[in-house]
Amino acid sequence: NAKIGTENADWKSVMGKYGYGDKNERGERLLEFATTHDLYICNTRLQQKPNRKWTWASPDGIHKNMIDLILI
Repeated sequence: NAKIGTENADWKSVMGKYGYGDKNERGERLLEFATTHDLYICNTRLQQKPNRKWTWASPDGIHKNMIDLILI
């Protein structure tokens, strides 16, 4: 699962400033893919309530991630 995190300083052309969590290697690859194909990660464009940012939660509810991303 790709996690793109919140830091968008190097990725402003493909993501907004409202990501969630930390970026992982697969997230880095997704950002590179979006850059190469001129796509934008829409989930990060508009500010959302904190409980609406994450799209996956562990069964115990402790770990949450934004892994369902919409690219256009």
